[in-house]
Amino acid sequence: MSNKQKLKKCIVAVLIITVAMAAVIICVANHYMKVYNRRNNESMAAVLLAVHDKYPEISYNDMMELLDAEYDEQLSEKLSMLDSYGIDIEADALVKENSSVRSRMILLCAVLMVAEAFVIVACFLIYDRGRDRDINDITRCIENINHKIYRMDIDSNTEDELSILKNEIYKTTLMLKEDAENSKLAKKLLKESLSDISHQLKTPLTSITIMLDNLYEEPDMDREVRQKFLRDMRREVSNINFMVQSLLKLSKLDANTVEFMYEDIRLTELVEESVKNVSALSDLKDVNINITSNGDYVVNCDKRWQIEAISNILKNSIEHSESGGTVDIAMDSNHVYTSLSITNYGEQISEKDLPRLFERFYRGENATVDSVGIGLALAKSIVESCGGDISVDSGDRRTTFRIKYFK
Repeated sequence: MSNKQKLKKCIVAVLIITVAMAAVIICVANHYMKVYNRRNNESMAAVLLAVHDKYPEISYNDMMELLDAEYDEQLSEKLSMLDSYGIDIEADALVKENSSVRSRMILLCAVLMVAEAFVIVACFLIYDRGRDRDINDITRCIENINHKIYRMDIDSNTEDELSILKNEIYKTTLMLKEDAENSKLAKKLLKESLSDISHQLKTPLTSITIMLDNLYEEPDMDREVRQKFLRDMRREVSNINFMVQSLLKLSKLDANTVEFMYEDIRLTELVEESVKNVSALSDLKDVNINITSNGDYVVNCDKRWQIEAISNILKNSIEHSESGGTVDIAMDSNHVYTSLSITNYGEQISEKDLPRLFERFYRGENATVDSVGIGLALAKSIVESCGGDISVDSGDRRTTFRIKYFK
């Protein structure tokens, strides 16, 4: 009953109408009773005056005793003479006007009671009609949902139980609409991803095929050229392997099938493990990695996946550093988050490329030859899946990636 507002209003209206009609009936009955008594008393007074005129010696007490005489068998026998005048002592009034007064009172009370009954029935019919209208609205909304029409008017909702039901259906409608839109977007992204993957695989596979054909058709090929072809094929195969592995990881993150194993771990440990993963590349490019920290910070995350994300960012930073350059890693913390900054020095990222840097398969104008444009996208997915945030800014021949681990 707590939410049945319309039923409450209907019951209150019925009670008010019942009380009001009862009060009217009581007032009507009281009015006609006064009229009845007045006319009866006037008739009795006339009789008493006639008796007093004929018998002046009769006292007031005698006349009152006559009026207050109790109805016994003896009096009943005396009153039987009224039958000779056609008066029924049980049904008729001695004063003729009182009979019409009683009839009018009974008729009016009956009319009022019937009117009350009609009003009460009308109240419940209005209530029932309103509920039917609400139920029809809900049914129509569900039918629209079944036909993938996600529209629903809740402006007229109140706080009764059907309005609460409509509100819940509205929430479900929004969820279904969002799911439908996400499904369309997912299909669009899948189509684009398949197109991108096809394009990304086609180029290295074509290159490998051409080099294999040359090796097959020229068995006496110069040794240095053969070795170059083999190195190029190995590089292309390595790129394909990296892309496939990254795509598998991204698809797991997208499908929410990754079970992150959260633990408190020192941020410096994450950085040191990530630096080891890219040490061969940093040695090859002669890039020095400097690590600075203002404290021994601890973050709650999945160690293996965070090392993957940091390693990808470090790899990108080393690739875009000048030979003999430096990559600076800095750690800091405040009351809200612990931050990890990775800065490389060299060509800055253009304003056109900066907003799209974390898009899958996006290759900016400064991208390396071997880049497939997926490492940074994977890093972003990992960090955000673990509740963190990653951003980048570039300018004045420096680029800084910043990861925030919220507390």
